[in-house]
Amino acid sequence: MSPTGLWSRIGLGALLATGLPLALDIPPPTVLHVPVPLALTVGLAGGLALYSISAQRRPVPIRTIGLTKTTFVVGWATVEEILWRWLLLGGLALRLPLGVAFAAATAAFALAHSHGRRGQLVAGATFGGLYLLTGELWAPIAAHATYNRLVAGSVSPARAEMRPG
Repeated sequence: MSPTGLWSRIGLGALLATGLPLALDIPPPTVLHVPVPLALTVGLAGGLALYSISAQRRPVPIRTIGLTKTTFVVGWATVEEILWRWLLLGGLALRLPLGVAFAAATAAFALAHSHGRRGQLVAGATFGGLYLLTGELWAPIAAHATYNRLVAGSVSPARAEMRPG
């Protein structure tokens, strides 16, 4: 993707994620509503677990990525969760059975990511499951941001071997 395409996608996503919640009333697709601190804790644990599962095949050290990259990773995870979980999953759940809405939103999330679709399917199911489990968007936001931060800080195995002891 070109830099112009990337920034256009980022701008459009951010605009939609900030504007749509103001214009649409989409309730959480579950009656459960855990307190926000618990939702954040569950999300953090979910993101760590998801990363641990995916890193088992290729354990790599985590490095510092800096404030700018961290801010972007957390911000983009928030945008994606608003669009995928709140808008798509929540919107579909208004008209379809919850299981069908969950499956459709999870599949769409995986298809929208051009790399590692099987892993993206697991990630989408995890994030969507956390939303349904807690009734709070904060849980999948925390999970997604945690997972993306760990992935962004992962050192490739080839580079890890080149690092001094």
